[in-house]
Formats: sequence, C-alpha cells, structure tokens
Amino acid sequence: MSNEKKRNLGGRPQSEVWKHFEKTPLKSAGHFSAKCTYCTKYWPRGTPNELEAHLANDCKDVSEYIRSFYLGVVSARNFGNENASLSNTSITRALLRAFVCCGIPFSVIQNPFFIEFLNEIRPGYEPPTDELFSGRLLSEETSRINKKVDVIIKNSSNLTLDIMGHDFAKQTIKSCNQIASFFKKSHTGGRLLADVASTLKIKGGSLKSYCETRWTSMYETTNSVSRLQAALETVLLNNPNDITSKAVKKYIRSLEFFGNVNKLTEVLKPIKTAITLLESANTNLSDCFIQLILLANAIKKLPSQGMMEFHQHCIKAFNKRWANFDPKLYILAYFLHPGYRATGLKIEYWKIITTTAAQIWQNNGGDKRSCDRLLAQMRNYELRREPYDQEFDRQLETPMSWWLSIKDKYDHLLRELDDENSDTSASDSEIDSSSVDDNYSEDDSDNENDNLEVETDGYNIEELTNKYLLDNEDTL
Repeated sequence: MSNEKKRNLGGRPQSEVWKHFEKTPLKSAGHFSAKCTYCTKYWPRGTPNELEAHLANDCKDVSEYIRSFYLGVVSARNFGNENASLSNTSITRALLRAFVCCGIPFSVIQNPFFIEFLNEIRPGYEPPTDELFSGRLLSEETSRINKKVDVIIKNSSNLTLDIMGHDFAKQTIKSCNQIASFFKKSHTGGRLLADVASTLKIKGGSLKSYCETRWTSMYETTNSVSRLQAALETVLLNNPNDITSKAVKKYIRSLEFFGNVNKLTEVLKPIKTAITLLESANTNLSDCFIQLILLANAIKKLPSQGMMEFHQHCIKAFNKRWANFDPKLYILAYFLHPGYRATGLKIEYWKIITTTAAQIWQNNGGDKRSCDRLLAQMRNYELRREPYDQEFDRQLETPMSWWLSIKDKYDHLLRELDDENSDTSASDSEIDSSSVDDNYSEDDSDNENDNLEVETDGYNIEELTNKYLLDNEDTL
C-alpha cells in the first residue's frame, strides 16, 4: 500500500478539488504541494480553500463549467467566522471593501492604533488577521461579487438568445454570415472590398461572422455589414462578375435587407455594450442600467409596419429578462453615479431612490439618526450643494475616486454606495418595456410609481423619506 493511501486511512476523505491539481505528498502527513493542471500555478503547500478560490477567481485556462461550479462553492461559504454575529460580519465586509477600494495595505488591519480605533467605534469587535483578511475573506468576497456579475451576464446573454430566436433575426444573421463568408473565401472579392473600404475611408475592419460561443459576435456581424454597406454596393456596381454568389448579389442590391440589418444592429448594440461592461474590471450597475434603457428605447423605436411580429417578440423577451434584474437597485446606482445623478428620470423616481437607499441602510444595521443624515446628504447631492457640487471627469476619475474626494462630516453616502454595490436582493416585479422609456422626462405620458414595500422594523422608512422630498425645504 502506498504512503499516500496509508495517510488517508481513517482520515477525512480528500476534497474533490484535488482532481484538478497535481499533488505531491509532503513530510507532514495529509499535506501536499499543488500544481494547477490548467495554468500550472504552484503552491508549496496547497489547501482546499485556496485551490477552490483559484479555480473560481484566478485561473485563466480552466473551463467555464468548472469555474462556475467553484464560484458557487466559494461564494456559498459563510463569510469569516461561522460563529461571528451578523453585525460583525457586515463590519468585516465593509472594512474589506474599503481596504480594496482605497488601496490600504492589508497589514494595517493588525496595527495597534487601527485596532484601538475599531474598538472605539465598535467595542467588542475583533478584526481578522491580515493573513485571513487578504486570503480567504478576500477570495470569498471576490467570488460572491463575480457570481453576481455572472448572473447578470447570463441574463443579458439569455436576452440576446431570446431576441435572436425570432425568424426575422435568424434570417438576417444568416444572410450577414453568407456575405461575410463569401468575401473571406474569395481572394478577389476580399481584396476589392478592402480597397474600396480604404478609398471610402471606412474604419472598423473587415466583415465579421457570427460565432455561437461569443454572445457579442451577433452585434459585430450585423454592425460590420451595416458599416460596409457603401463599400459592398460599390464593389457590386463596379465588379459584378467578381461577385459569383447570386444570394450575396441579391442581399447587396436590397435596400430592405440593409434596413433590417440596421434595425437589428440598433437592438443588439446595447446588449453587447452591457455584456462588455460587465466583463470589464470597472463595471458598475449605473452603466448597465443605461444600456438597459437604451435597449428598451431601441425596441420601442422598431417600426411597426412590416416588423410588428418581431417588435412584439422583442418586447416579450425584454419583459421576461427584466424580471431578473432589480430596477430599484439599478435606479439607485444610476443616481449615485456622479456622471449621471439620475439625469432624465422623472421627479416621481426620487421617492423610489430614497426609499431603496433607506431600506439598504436599515438592512445593514443603520439606525434612524444615521438614516436621517443619509437622506439629507442625498438631497444635497441631488441639488448639487456643497460639497457635492464638484464636476465629474470620466477621463481622469472613477465614481469611487470621486466619492472618496468628497469631504463631508459624515461618510453615509459613500457607505451607501458601497452597500448598494454589494446588495444581492432581486425584484420579482415585471416592467412593461414601454414604461422603461416613460421613466424619462422627455415623455409626457403619466407613469405611476411602483408599489414599494416599506420595512417597519426599528423605524419607519416612509416617515423619514417623506421629510426629504425635493419640494420640502423645511428640513434643510
């Protein structure tokens, strides 16, 4: 019997995660070095928690199926000490986010002066060690956020598939692929198209083909055909004998075809942009909210004549996937982004914004007095009163860096931004796609507020928010 088998006799069964690593026994019984079989990263002494976190968050070569599985495993762990109170867990999470966002060294968590500071504001709170803080806790929080982003990406991707399930969209994509395929395979055709595109100074590259495993390629395919329309028409006009495909000739000659391509491109663009945003390192809910609004507008603007069936199909698909998003949370994020500040939303949405913020504040342990201050700060921010009158420069700063530059006696709004980014609640209400467009003040139609559930435990949120209506100056 091998030494490894002897070590396992009578002990706990090894974690399944070891199947994805090459392991070498160490001198101490039951311990192994580990080497990832996908990216070859090495650990002198591997632990299941570390290896699971690696597959969930760090490994670039692991399959999406395995990554998703371990993302679920790590994000489902109890954050920190299982015996810790909910309040202490919230404090640790808030500390972790503050350290990461502000670039504070993790070693500060064990500085005696910092510990004294924590004890002053929260007697009895025991901070984690810097090793735990920068290791397991950071991995668990990263996994939890990554899983949330994955869900949003999946919903956005599913929306793409729902829309593309209609025969109109299928046929349009198929026709675009035929055009792209012909010019890629035809040496003469490809050269002619490239030369004409250069002469006409059309930028953006060549024709793209749709790939089922890449969600954004649907938009790239239709956009490339739309962008190169003039070049395609010129090539056919000047060199008709070099276009040997009758189908390709038919499409290029058809203004109706290019009209359909342009309309489908307008619908797919905000979905593509939202997915790209979510996959970037600087993703935020407010930018995604903008793309959802643009998508709703693009669907609403589809011509009814000749496209009624596809129009209704898109509305149904949007409504189906919108139910998976939390519109109140997105609207709050849109308000807290200093580059947007809820621009364009009707005045009725102020009540939704303040109620959502107060509910998150209360759920995270904020008392009535601090909630009152939070709402006062929100109104000052909305009215651009000092210190919230600073301009936001997208080229030089991020929303978080802008908020960190704001000097106020209390940091309630900054903490609210942090809590909003970590909130995992979901709305079950379905929104009609036309009403999303109606949220904007450019539309004169009436729009009823959503019914809001008001939590009454501790203090009455509705009573507080009513004090801070934008037309009530008494409390300022």
